[in-house]
Amino acid sequence: MEPARDTVAQPKRGESCLKSAYLQHAQALKNYLMLTVSEADAQDLTHDVYLRMAGHPCLASVQNIRAFMFTAATNLLRDRWRKANAKFAPTLVNYEDCCLSDEAGDPCEVVDWQDRLRRVNKAIAQLPAKPKQAFELSRMQSRSYSEIADQLEVSVSMIEKHISFALNRIRPAL
Repeated sequence: MEPARDTVAQPKRGESCLKSAYLQHAQALKNYLMLTVSEADAQDLTHDVYLRMAGHPCLASVQNIRAFMFTAATNLLRDRWRKANAKFAPTLVNYEDCCLSDEAGDPCEVVDWQDRLRRVNKAIAQLPAKPKQAFELSRMQSRSYSEIADQLEVSVSMIEKHISFALNRIRPAL
């Protein structure tokens, strides 16, 4: 006759690794994140790091779990920053919505709009080649950042930088 087996499941090596990592590094990870975000956001991102770790298929084989955690945290911060900036980038300066036309009834208003239009066009003309091309493709041809990146053979991140540069140069002209 076989002895009764214990029905309590033993933790898998990955689960044990995750628990150990949490006990050892959670506070340091949260402190690291708080250098950039609020305490509440740092707490959320810390949990997101552990969710990523829990979903990692080979967590037990990671040699430096602390470095893995901090790299995951840095990547989450980058993702958060990109999403926040990509969401608002099209609304910073919308070229088409500036209403730079001369259809106003008041002659002073017409002169003001024409002056603004000249300043914006001059600012665009003075942009370096790549930021100018990225800006024109994005704002005047309504291309997505990924389409522009493919066309210019650069990363989407570089397109974000080019357009941000262009907007910073054009904004004072408005």
